[in-house]
Amino acid sequence: MISKLSFCRGALLLVLSLVLFLFIQGCDSLTGDSYKVFVEIEGEGLVEISPETSTYPPGTEVILKAVTPPDGEWDFSHWSGDVSSKEEEITIIIEKDILVVAHFNIINGASLEGSISIQHSWANSPNFSGKQNTASSSEKISVSEGEYKRNELIVQMMPFSAAEEKVNVAKALGGAIKGEIKELQRLLISVPGDALEVMGKAEKLPGVMSVQPNYIYQTQDKIPNDPFFSYQWHYPLVRLPQAWAKTSGSGSINIAVLDTGVDGNHPDLVNIVQGYNFIDDNEDPMDFHGHGTHVTGTIRAATDNERGVSGVMWQGNIVPVKVLGDNGYGTTYSVARGILYAADLLETLKNHNPAQVINMSLGGDPPNDDTLEKAVKKARENGTILVASAGNSNKSQLGYPAALEDVISVGAVAYSSSGPPPRASYSNYGEDLDIVAPGGGNGSGVLSTCFTRNGDNKTYEYGYMIGTSMAAPHVSGVIGLMLALGSSEGEIRETLHKTAMDLGEEGFDPEFGHGLVNANWAVNRVESVKIIVGKKQGNTFNYIAETIVSLEDKYFAIPEIVPGEYRVFAWIDIGNNGTLEPGDYFAQSELIHFGPGLEVSVDLILQEF
Repeated sequence: MISKLSFCRGALLLVLSLVLFLFIQGCDSLTGDSYKVFVEIEGEGLVEISPETSTYPPGTEVILKAVTPPDGEWDFSHWSGDVSSKEEEITIIIEKDILVVAHFNIINGASLEGSISIQHSWANSPNFSGKQNTASSSEKISVSEGEYKRNELIVQMMPFSAAEEKVNVAKALGGAIKGEIKELQRLLISVPGDALEVMGKAEKLPGVMSVQPNYIYQTQDKIPNDPFFSYQWHYPLVRLPQAWAKTSGSGSINIAVLDTGVDGNHPDLVNIVQGYNFIDDNEDPMDFHGHGTHVTGTIRAATDNERGVSGVMWQGNIVPVKVLGDNGYGTTYSVARGILYAADLLETLKNHNPAQVINMSLGGDPPNDDTLEKAVKKARENGTILVASAGNSNKSQLGYPAALEDVISVGAVAYSSSGPPPRASYSNYGEDLDIVAPGGGNGSGVLSTCFTRNGDNKTYEYGYMIGTSMAAPHVSGVIGLMLALGSSEGEIRETLHKTAMDLGEEGFDPEFGHGLVNANWAVNRVESVKIIVGKKQGNTFNYIAETIVSLEDKYFAIPEIVPGEYRVFAWIDIGNNGTLEPGDYFAQSELIHFGPGLEVSVDLILQEF
């Protein structure tokens, strides 16, 4: 007898690996050994197998024959697995368990080409409150218990219910059909009054299987409870609330702040570990200027503590390294020693808290500073990541050390009440610029920790500052989040480039570098866009064909698509979990007829879902 193993065409999958266990009654060998044949089918077709035995004794000859569908749209290609052949019919001799794969190719399939672009949304007010953020969480969504749409019900109908039956159900409830999920036999029905009050009536109607409220879901950005967070417009702009849903940092991350020192007595600063003062050559890196304390608050203010402001990192340590004096100035000597100390490379001075990241919100314009360059290079070779502000002179040349090859240079964008943020009018720019981050301007600065002095007395407060010095710590903090989530130091720079939100001219440009830092994409190491031909079912997809392109790619092509009617989807799966959820980027086409040999073109614009 011949057993036929077929692939279900209704599944509409171009590539299918279906493991078929062939259980055919027969006799074991005298030794008791017996083996099985496993068949996988890729494409659409069937396999005939002869003879029929449940398991095969050693030495049994088994004939496998590939049979193409009668519609003439598929052609047999070859066998693979434990057998390699292009013959439609093969004979195998059983000496062990056998795996064979039958490959079928589409004949005269449709083809698809198109373009993709990414469109970001932008914050339009500095006064955010609650969960009014730029975008939704990439981590998950949750239902608020008991919250539902008061005048809507979801009704499950019996399979194959006629359209008239569905309309009658809606009329009996005094409402109308607002939508339908055919794959789940669910209707969305508007009802007068409170939905809970008519659920009992709905359950008794003919054709109704079940009824439930239309529950309300909400995004799960991780929003700190710090009272001044609502004024930190710069954090939602770079997608930090979404990134915080993934990670808030780690106590194993040390970030050195090379600046005017840090005042660890500020009540909203924590985890300030031992550092050094290279101005006075002692172990007290106290800040009497205020610049370093403000920078530190952006990186690591105590967060979610119902006090003051939030920091980019909620966990992590600050290594204060005073390389600028109380007047805000330092020298090659102090900065170079500070870099080597932060990386624990000074022979005569041990740093017991070596930094993975060095933030340098400082700069100068020397024609050539070989000493500083050598210090930077030595630290980078040691695996330390160095970040520096681009400078505030509105020049087309970055200041030092930002201009050095081994330093991640950060320019500034200003506040925008609508649309993408502009380059801050003061920010340096140029071909060496890596990335931009919020530095303030256009009426709103960066809010962080600060103090005012009256003689020897200090009053600790919170204040706005403007400059590329304020932009750099945003990037240093994001790098800390990335390291906490497992990114290696060697991939940080490239990931920041790839995941940045493009501003200005398309792609890299001197005004914005690779774009605005995107904390959410960076910590999730987003790399690609999925292009899918098929059907969407809830938050997942039935694939007919698929290709993956990088974030930099603007065009795509998919050949040999099984004829039928499908949509084309573009999807950035930020959490890489195979489920479309808030915070992902998504686009879809209208329903398209893919006829045999038809060339289809589509342009898609991805937006935050």
